[in-house]
Amino acid sequence: MEEFKLYQSGIHYSNVYIGEYEVLHERLNLDNNKFNFKSVLSEKGNELYIENFKINILEIKNKISNYKKVFEKNYEINEKIITEYNEEYSKLDEYTYVQRKKKFPLDIIVVNNELVGFICISEESATVLVKEGYEDYSPLK
Repeated sequence: MEEFKLYQSGIHYSNVYIGEYEVLHERLNLDNNKFNFKSVLSEKGNELYIENFKINILEIKNKISNYKKVFEKNYEINEKIITEYNEEYSKLDEYTYVQRKKKFPLDIIVVNNELVGFICISEESATVLVKEGYEDYSPLK
């Protein structure tokens, strides 16, 4: 399982563990500022992530292996990339691929040809789902 930390506007809200068959998560309990126990992310739980953070974690789980294959290659800045899901991306800078033509785009962070995170910018906030140690390659920096 790959471990990611979910931040919204710089606050660490959840730990997400993406496996081949399931996703586990630990959400921050705002009452005691501690993380709840790991549990399987259900469809209903995923809907809460979509509603609160504009990020679809179960969809990421289903697409992550394809994203890894697509983004392990080095692209030129502004080069157009189309995934097998007909999503359009272009390379913004050395580490960031931005999704085009989507209301809440899912941008992808790649360091040394390894997918290390995702960014979703909405009107009022930025959600970052990133592997520990790679936060400086995201807006968290």
